[in-house]
Amino acid sequence: MNLKKFISWSICSCLFISSTTVHAEIPSPEPDPQELISRISPMRQGDIAPFSGILFSPKATATIVAEFESFDERMKIEVDKAVSDINSKKQFEINEISSKCTTEKTILQADINSKTKQITKLTEDLQIAQNALSNSPSRLVWAGIGVAVGAVTAILITFAVNQASK
Repeated sequence: MNLKKFISWSICSCLFISSTTVHAEIPSPEPDPQELISRISPMRQGDIAPFSGILFSPKATATIVAEFESFDERMKIEVDKAVSDINSKKQFEINEISSKCTTEKTILQADINSKTKQITKLTEDLQIAQNALSNSPSRLVWAGIGVAVGAVTAILITFAVNQASK
């Protein structure tokens, strides 16, 4: 029983895979030269039309004429609407970028002011340190004091050792 199912599935699969699609072309009939000529015939109910085509009532004709005449105005309105939409979007982008620019400028100016105050403070501290250094004794004076203190210490230690050994 399983062998029959396998064979039937195999055959169906082969047929499905090897099948092809066919497209037919239907030739279009050549239009009658009389149908290509535009004509308008006023008609009454029950009259036979002298040509094939679409018959418009006076109301339908008025609607088509009104739409045709108002087409330029409608297009102008649509174009103006599209232009105003784009202009408003661009103006919004300009305002947003301007706002960001103003914010960044304010932040950077605050940073510059902070750095300027820090530079002023450091300059004042440097001048105070230079004044203190210029008012203090020079290195040679400190070296001389160190040598004198060392000599006095050596003399005192020598004197103390001599006194203690006697």
